[in-house]
Amino acid sequence: MSEELLNRILNAVLDNQADIGEMKGRFDKLEKRLDSFENKVESRFDQVDARFTRIDNRLDGIDDRLEKIEDRLDNVEDRLENIESETGSMKDALLDVARTVKSHDLAIKEIQQN
Repeated sequence: MSEELLNRILNAVLDNQADIGEMKGRFDKLEKRLDSFENKVESRFDQVDARFTRIDNRLDGIDDRLEKIEDRLDNVEDRLENIESETGSMKDALLDVARTVKSHDLAIKEIQQN
């Protein structure tokens, strides 16, 4: 290479060195801003994540309570069916007793009339 070409390359590098230093300063500032932004976002994300975790825990608790309530309701429905069944049996028994009493009343009236 010629000396003139080397001088031109050296001058171009030296001229651009100031620009490179300025660009490096800008990139350093941008990197600091991005790091700060990243820290803020991570902090906020941690808060949101913690909030969702609390909500999930509460929903799990509600699900558990709902399951227990549904089990109790099933028990109440079973008991109600038993009561209805027993009530039907008792009603039939009472009708039988009423028929028997009526038949005895008729028999007693007949005996009294004779």
